[in-house]
Amino acid sequence: MNDVVDESAARRHGDAPSTAGAAHRADFSAQTGELYGIFVRNLLLSVCTLGIYRFWGKTRMRRFIWSRLSVRGEPFEYSGTGKELFVGFLKAAALIVLMTLGFAALRIWAVSYQPGFGKFVDWAQSIVFLALIYIGTFAAQRYRLGRTRWCGIRFHQSGSAWTYGLSALRGVFFIGITLGLYTPFLGVKLRKYQFDNLALGTMPFSFDGTGGALFKPFLIAWLLVVPTLGMSLFWYGARAMSFYAGHTSIGPVRFAMPVSSWQYFALKAGNLLMTILSIGLLGPVVTKRTINFWCQHLAICGEFDLAAIRQAAPSTERSGEGLASFLDIDAGLA
Repeated sequence: MNDVVDESAARRHGDAPSTAGAAHRADFSAQTGELYGIFVRNLLLSVCTLGIYRFWGKTRMRRFIWSRLSVRGEPFEYSGTGKELFVGFLKAAALIVLMTLGFAALRIWAVSYQPGFGKFVDWAQSIVFLALIYIGTFAAQRYRLGRTRWCGIRFHQSGSAWTYGLSALRGVFFIGITLGLYTPFLGVKLRKYQFDNLALGTMPFSFDGTGGALFKPFLIAWLLVVPTLGMSLFWYGARAMSFYAGHTSIGPVRFAMPVSSWQYFALKAGNLLMTILSIGLLGPVVTKRTINFWCQHLAICGEFDLAAIRQAAPSTERSGEGLASFLDIDAGLA
């Protein structure tokens, strides 16, 4: 499915200039009924197994979704297993339990020494768990990409989840002391770390955006939060989405994603409303409309030289997404 990228629209949304020529778009061929068939089966088996089957159910859903998502007619492949997710969950559960017990013991000691010291232990525990959220998010992405192939070529996410998490933690601190104004700088910093450590085989991705370029639209949205009852944040969200895509590339291929404020609002608000009103039972609909949104708006500009890409080394991880799954922060599909 080919189109010509609208250069002027990209510039209006703060994107980097796109590569001239045809723009490929991803295609998602799954039907809602097919997604529901897997969803209902997974739900019933998870109930029957007291939740244990959900790891295998998630894997089944991902394999189906990946197989129906294609670029240039080439579908993606997912090779993760339910066992890997289950083992990762058990490891994360053990870590969280030990940390919780450790902080509880530390609090008891601190209170016995000086009653007022207990609050410092509580603050330290909150900071550690906040860091774990970011660490788990990056580790989950690294696992998913390491189990994803396109044209037989494996994606590879390098980098340290701990480095990412500590960097995010520092950024959250700066957001607090700047009353939120550091937000675009943290967003750019985290995405740069993600994409500068991502590759398709031996072909690396790159992100060349800067926080300063995104600060002006954020400041406008920040100043208009109260007068617009928060609607300015959707305007900024659309600008940020276009900005991130427009400054991402892989080899000679660049991306563009001109999205209007209304389109972004309709996606986010619609998904949230359907999820809340259906108590999650419209999950397959939310998944399909989210993937379709990306397929319709993300333009892939340029051509891949697959002959120049060599296979990446296989991932050495034997389990995955433990923290993300245990802390219920898994942003991945299914």
